[in-house]
Amino acid sequence: MTIAATKTPLHHGGGGGGGGGGRKSILFNVKSFGATADGTTDDSTAFKAAWKEACETTGAVSLLIPKGVYLIGPIKFAGPCKNVSNIIIHMKVRS
Repeated sequence: MTIAATKTPLHHGGGGGGGGGGRKSILFNVKSFGATADGTTDDSTAFKAAWKEACETTGAVSLLIPKGVYLIGPIKFAGPCKNVSNIIIHMKVRS
């Protein structure tokens, strides 16, 4: 099964008081790589695929983990991510 990943620009706010002009990063959503977040399906493959794609891109990268219950086994996120300037992981927590 092939899952097309969507790369979405994400704008981070610039420093200082209010204005535009933030820096851009590419957003990789683990759900775009097949994560179900149902608490019973193993989402490890989706997390690995999202990380691999993010690590192989160029520039600033954000990895998004939306709200949900993810079942993942031991997983290692490793590089080198040669052309990535930084990676930010965004986790949406349940309330």
